[in-house]
Amino acid sequence: MNKSLTEKEELISTLSKIYDQLEELELALVASFSKQRTRLNNEELGKIFIAVNKLSLIEEKLIHRHSPDSKDLGYPSVQVKGA
Repeated sequence: MNKSLTEKEELISTLSKIYDQLEELELALVASFSKQRTRLNNEELGKIFIAVNKLSLIEEKLIHRHSPDSKDLGYPSVQVKGA
C-alpha cells in the first residue's frame, strides 16, 4: 500500500512539473506571438505610409499641372519658328 501511495505521489509530482512547464511555455508563446504581431503591424503601417506619400506626391503634381496659374496644361509644347 505504501509503495502504491509513493508511486502516486511521484506521478502527481511529475505531472505537476509538466503542468508548470506547459504554463511557462504558454506565456513564452503569447509573448512571442505578441512581438511578432507588433512587428508585422509596424511593417504594414510603414508600407501604408510609403503608399500614402506616393499618392500625395502624385496628387500634388496633378493639382499643379491643372491649376489655372500653371503654364503646363498637359499639352505637348510647340515651338514657333521666328518668334
